[in-house]
Amino acid sequence: MNRLLRVLIALCGASLLLFAAIIHIGNERLLTSPDPLHEDAALIVRLDRLAPWPIERRFIIARALTSPYICEADERDRLVDRLAQLHEDPERWALEARLAVRCDTPQRALRAALRAGDLTLAAPLIEHLRRAGAPREAADAVDRLIVVLHRRGIDRDTLTAAYLTLGELHNELARRAVGAARIRERRAALSAFHAAIDLAPLSGRGRLDGGYAALLLGNLAEAESDFAATIALDPRSASGNVGLARVALARNRRALALRYLAIAQREAPLQHDVVELAGDLRR
Repeated sequence: MNRLLRVLIALCGASLLLFAAIIHIGNERLLTSPDPLHEDAALIVRLDRLAPWPIERRFIIARALTSPYICEADERDRLVDRLAQLHEDPERWALEARLAVRCDTPQRALRAALRAGDLTLAAPLIEHLRRAGAPREAADAVDRLIVVLHRRGIDRDTLTAAYLTLGELHNELARRAVGAARIRERRAALSAFHAAIDLAPLSGRGRLDGGYAALLLGNLAEAESDFAATIALDPRSASGNVGLARVALARNRRALALRYLAIAQREAPLQHDVVELAGDLRR
């Protein structure tokens, strides 16, 4: 009995050593091959015979995504088959999104990136929609992305960036709208900036954007508070002082606005919003 046990232990040890050797050789070939997709087929067959370790298959697939031939029909189909063997989870969706970004239309790639909750992949695709004159579709995409990010407990920095992007898109929609629709978009922008501030209260950008959103809605006390917080976070913020000057102008306090302008000009005399404010005050 003891002899049989020793034989079984030896066989298990040999299998593990063989598995490790295959992994090592396969990884070396993948790292040096100009076309890793052509190198992975035999390796995956050997891996599947020994143990269904998805980590190594994910490595092979991720490496294959760098192939210059990946979007050719046969190569893409082979990789799709490989992806189908993996468990459904965010890591698989991220690999599918990377493949879609490489090979599919921007719309399909964006759907895959949103499913993966990958802001890095989604951001340029959302910007593509915005530049193509579709800010509504871009805003809807960011909304869907935020839902995914909340569900998966993604880090606060990523969520903050998503809310800031959403606020900017609603601001753009407000500029295109009129009447009640413009007010709705401005409120949506302010809500997005508030969410960003809640996640990152020390974010100067969130405070500044929130201040302007409040100013456009006529919420002068809230705007003043956000601009003051911007300056508290960055005492040399020219934009924060421009914001306070805009609040002063809305209250017909021209002399105070000029004082804030002087501070802004001292910090950044050629900055666009500083120059624009100076022009408004000369009228």
